[in-house]
Amino acid sequence: RTIADVRAGLEVLAGQHPRDPRSVTAILDDAAPGERMKIAMLPEPPGGRTDPGIAHAIRSVGDLLSNAGHDVVEVVPPDYETVIDLWGQMLIADIRQQQELLSLVMGEGGQRVLANLEQGLAPTDLAGVLASHVERYRVMQTWSAFFAEHPVLIGPTWALPAFEHDADLDPSQTEMITDTIRPVVIAN
Repeated sequence: RTIADVRAGLEVLAGQHPRDPRSVTAILDDAAPGERMKIAMLPEPPGGRTDPGIAHAIRSVGDLLSNAGHDVVEVVPPDYETVIDLWGQMLIADIRQQQELLSLVMGEGGQRVLANLEQGLAPTDLAGVLASHVERYRVMQTWSAFFAEHPVLIGPTWALPAFEHDADLDPSQTEMITDTIRPVVIAN
């Protein structure tokens, strides 16, 4: 694959969609020749462990971009851990409401993963769901301001190396799984 292939795929996925009223069209413009971009780098996302090799890879990318003339700063976006907590609260609230339907289409393994993720989370009530949406909107505003200052954020997709097949089915591995996927849940 080439960069052109990746760009073509992103252009298909980056547009507004009528079924998602919150979606926006992401404009994938190249930087002007000689343009110096302000790039945020997050090699070790807060809220859990990050593999040293993964953090090193992100810092290496930051060094390459800095050497190419860009302004690279190591910075944590605002409310990072709050975003992770909100994602968990909102996801589990949705799952709890749809559990009966999910059980009709989801296999035993998937249901076990969801049950593992749900352990230790507070019961969901209407007031809590409404409060999480209010907090999500506040955090969206802080992130919008962050991206106005740092239009690019570079960080790991997963904080830990890929886990073994079916590790997510083992309740004793739930913390490792949530640590691993922590960097991608912020995008949700």
